[in-house]
Amino acid sequence: MKGMARRPLWQAWLLLSVTAAVGSVLFVGAWHAGGRLGAEWSAQSTDDLAWLQHRFHIVPERMQKIRALHDAYLPRCAEYCQEIAAAKGRLEGLLAAGDLADPAIEAALAEIGRWRAKCQAGMLRHFQEVADALPPEQGAAYLMEMERLTIGSHEAIEQRMSTSLTEDSAAHGHGAHH
Repeated sequence: MKGMARRPLWQAWLLLSVTAAVGSVLFVGAWHAGGRLGAEWSAQSTDDLAWLQHRFHIVPERMQKIRALHDAYLPRCAEYCQEIAAAKGRLEGLLAAGDLADPAIEAALAEIGRWRAKCQAGMLRHFQEVADALPPEQGAAYLMEMERLTIGSHEAIEQRMSTSLTEDSAAHGHGAHH
């Protein structure tokens, strides 16, 4: 009976730790990727689309359409960010209460995950709109870059985490249970 009481607490800590680690790595990865893509232009311009125009050699007429798409997407992006921040605030409140076995913690984590999924889906739809506003070759290159930054970096983190957890389990004899 004693072991059963510990299991939910252990699972909550593991879930919380993995979620925090993945979130941190995603944030740092996105920060560095964005910095790498826009480093040259951020020093020269306050235009957040200048890197795009430079990287994909977009003519001014097309940039007008892309700017309109970008401006139309910004309110949706802000909404996603606000909802994620609010859900994270609720989670922090639950964690501060100290009962890590509280089922509301798992619900709060699931809510954060749902908003992040909506955000990623919204970004992908926006990226497709932008790609459709470009000539086919440029659009394909743009989509590949954006998918790598938004989805690919997340998959790489998941792969590293799952490999790490699998190796950890095998090292502690858990691999023999499969």
